Amino acid sequence: MRYNLFNVGFSACKPSYYFNRQALYHRYFNSIDENLSRKISSLHDQLEIEDKENRVLIEQVVRLAGLFQIKLPITSLTHENYFAWFNDCVELFEKEFPMTRIDYYYFFYARKLSEIVCCLDMLGVYLELSIVANDKVYFLEKAGSNLKDVEYILFKLIAPAALLSGEHRHFYFNTFYKEMCTNFEPFRQTNLEEMGVAQLNLFNTKIAEFRTSVMEGYSKCTNLLKDLGV
Repeated sequence: MRYNLFNVGFSACKPSYYFNRQALYHRYFNSIDENLSRKISSLHDQLEIEDKENRVLIEQVVRLAGLFQIKLPITSLTHENYFAWFNDCVELFEKEFPMTRIDYYYFFYARKLSEIVCCLDMLGVYLELSIVANDKVYFLEKAGSNLKDVEYILFKLIAPAALLSGEHRHFYFNTFYKEMCTNFEPFRQTNLEEMGVAQLNLFNTKIAEFRTSVMEGYSKCTNLLKDLGV
């Protein structure tokens, strides 16, 4: 059960990366900034490629929810209604598994990991757009906001990481959390608006490396729960 709770927590949030980019496309596809418009067009092409995978992911979330007798509506989701659907999903799971139960923290921990990954992915998108767009400051501010969101999410994971590590053979949850905090340390207090193009590209590379480390830790947590058979 806890393995599936962890899985659905991560998967329910994962489509936010897709739908955030979809919203970007709808906002800027007709931009008078030609460089930005071209970049947004390539974004649309990528979304077309990912569309089927994203729909399968949402269907998987609905199926996993069904294992817990939680009924999620199967509907055609877009950037306009996905986030309301996601909030409903979270509310239903937290009603079934309140924070007074340890089960709550499997869903919460994985969901917050997914939020971190999505923030890092969107940060990368905003950095790439800032390099080509006339309105660089706006996109750099959005990237900086994502960076602060990651810092805040890490803060919110302090207690869940400690609680889960107290379960039998779960010590890695706290180990992983401390690794994330250490790896994120170089990004704190970063002022993206002071960076040139070369520095932004280097920063984006380092963010991608941090994202990879988060995904590796997530996979280790998943494998641990699977091996424990919980």
